[in-house]
Amino acid sequence: MTEYSVYMTELELNFAEDVHAALTPTPPASEVVFIVNAPGSSQTFSFPPTMWGHGGVFFNGSQFSPPTSTVTPSPIPGINDLQAFLPEISHCPLELMAYLTIVHGDFSASNMNTVLQDLFNEVFQFSYSDENTTFPLSVPVEHWFSDFEGNIFQVPPFTTTINVPYNIRTVTIDVNGTISEAIRNRLEDMSDADPNPYLEHFEFLMYTRLAPICRQSV
Repeated sequence: MTEYSVYMTELELNFAEDVHAALTPTPPASEVVFIVNAPGSSQTFSFPPTMWGHGGVFFNGSQFSPPTSTVTPSPIPGINDLQAFLPEISHCPLELMAYLTIVHGDFSASNMNTVLQDLFNEVFQFSYSDENTTFPLSVPVEHWFSDFEGNIFQVPPFTTTINVPYNIRTVTIDVNGTISEAIRNRLEDMSDADPNPYLEHFEFLMYTRLAPICRQSV
């Protein structure tokens, strides 16, 4: 049981690390959109960067200095802060033991990790995409002119718009319930009999042979 529970825990930790890596795009001018889809709810969190700039300096109609822009990325949740945005990603080792006992008997199947990976992927998925675009940033600009007498004065317009290269990173998390629910759904699908012998075996193991630690999730 320990070996396979440890592997499932590794899947959970790797999932959180992959999500965190996807939330940290390389281009500084990036807006991160984080979408979490769970049964009965969908939440969207946006982390836009802070941008400011200067439209340049013009003298007698000619550009004296080019426009500039500065971008400060928005703070992204650290890996230890992801739990505030994600539903619980966990499993009960005893439920896992009961499920594998029923389906795979003596745990001798060579593809046991593949079975666990498939079970995990049934519940938790994530994807991300990038959209490269430009952001119209309104910035101050200086227009200076000199008259025939050598007087220098500033004239409008005093602002302009510059297009800053901009990346939108969208990270989507799909949570299709819990590992506990996925296990029970799989056992239900194994038989149309009423009562379902696989569910009865599962409940027998959970309530009579194993510690009651996971009963609340059955």
